[in-house]
Amino acid sequence: MRLDWALSARYAEAPGDGTVTILGGGIDTFWVGELPAPIGIFLPMRVAAPEDEWREEGHELSVRLVRPDRAEEVMLTIPLRMDEAPPLKIAGAESGAVVPLALTWEAADHGLYTFEIYVDTRRQRSVAISVRPGSDLEDATDTV
Repeated sequence: MRLDWALSARYAEAPGDGTVTILGGGIDTFWVGELPAPIGIFLPMRVAAPEDEWREEGHELSVRLVRPDRAEEVMLTIPLRMDEAPPLKIAGAESGAVVPLALTWEAADHGLYTFEIYVDTRRQRSVAISVRPGSDLEDATDTV
């Protein structure tokens, strides 16, 4: 079982047909006025595996947030299991599941926040989000 892809987005939804609708894909910076500040993003991703592996118990997806001070917290853990193949699955091809996770956290500091995505106990991908002071954005527009 492996993570096929993952990215950050302003919004994502999976209608159930194997596709995902993504708005603001690749967002990587938030400018905030005051700290602490609530931050919310979507992490759409696709997990893939051979069909028989999906039926096994014990597989899980977890997302951990690493803060600028290197403190780490588990944001969520969900089981990965599919009892039957998707209706439009191509025979012999891997089965995949699109997971559009919505995550929120409170940014206490400016800096780099990293979402570490694990399938079972293996880290598969990192998605980084920068939280910057709003004054950086104001200073940049003053010089244009």
